[in-house]
Amino acid sequence: MATTLSDRTVIQRTVLQRNGILKALCADLVRLQPHLEAVPLKARERLQSANRRVRSIYFPEGGIASVVVRGGGQRRQGRGRHARSGRDDGTSGSTGRGALAHDIFMQIEGEGQRISADDLRASMDQSVTMRRSFLGFAHAFFVQLSYMALANARGNIEERLARWLLMALDRISALL
Repeated sequence: MATTLSDRTVIQRTVLQRNGILKALCADLVRLQPHLEAVPLKARERLQSANRRVRSIYFPEGGIASVVVRGGGQRRQGRGRHARSGRDDGTSGSTGRGALAHDIFMQIEGEGQRISADDLRASMDQSVTMRRSFLGFAHAFFVQLSYMALANARGNIEERLARWLLMALDRISALL
């Protein structure tokens, strides 16, 4: 039996709803759907580079992406984790700034959706609800980063490892 256009649309919508942000967009997802491309996300794959123009935004549906801040020299410090609840934090690229102050790479492989930053910005310009959704996510992510920085500053190595393991388990368990 052949798959009809409406069947494919239902399948695509179901697949896209594996990511928390895309799922929350509801009606706005129709605006983004033609621009989204399913992509594998390999372990250690760099999704964004510091001080480079953001060309694509990724919405992980599996795996874990990490935000890494570079210190002096080659010293790096992990600052955030994304799984299917969010997107790579290409916030600057989707809001018009164009470059990030950090790197984003896949820590645990998975899959996701990719959209060009230009297509995402154009869609956000056409939809107040989409813009609010992304700004809400950015706010929540920055609050999470603040608490992670506090925990890293106050916690000893065992406490920091426990926090990292719990966050990783939380994100991986959501996939099972």
